[in-house]
Amino acid sequence: PKFHSQLQTLKSSFSGRENLKMLSSLPAFLESTALKEIHFAFNTFCFDRPRTNPRVVFLPYLEALHITFANCSRVNSPRCGLRSVFDFYQFSALGSLSIVLYIGSPTFVSSNGYDMTLVSFLIVETQNFYGPHYLRFPCLETLDIEVRSGETETSNIHSLSFQHPFIPSSLKHLRIRSNFTLSISYDVEGF
Repeated sequence: PKFHSQLQTLKSSFSGRENLKMLSSLPAFLESTALKEIHFAFNTFCFDRPRTNPRVVFLPYLEALHITFANCSRVNSPRCGLRSVFDFYQFSALGSLSIVLYIGSPTFVSSNGYDMTLVSFLIVETQNFYGPHYLRFPCLETLDIEVRSGETETSNIHSLSFQHPFIPSSLKHLRIRSNFTLSISYDVEGF
């Protein structure tokens, strides 16, 4: 713990279900640091636990977040998934967010065929708990999204939901890349 304040960068990979305990203890660890950059990689990770943290976790020093969701899944429950893991983080100084998505996991696909992984990460439901002025990414200026085809039986899904309300007003640079033709919709229901 005495070296936590000296850490500048964190790189961590999560796969399968064996890292759930570490993921649950992550908020307390991150709050004890002054990290400026974090790299998270979730590979075939199953988001199957409901919210475990009842409070907002403030990360006031974090400037850059790089996150990969590769062939992830979730339990079919509104209380499980990316929302339950990330919804309570407040990235007050985050200026750059880079997301790599492998789309097509059946549990992140809406009834009308759109992959909801991106929306599930960006959505902010905590305003219901912390008031209407709760901003998760108040300083975000750069959002870089790379979309790749997943390695699942539904990997032929090339439709992504990216809803306008989840775009912070501070955003200046948006880049979406893909090596295949990608359909992006801002109005997807059924998830």
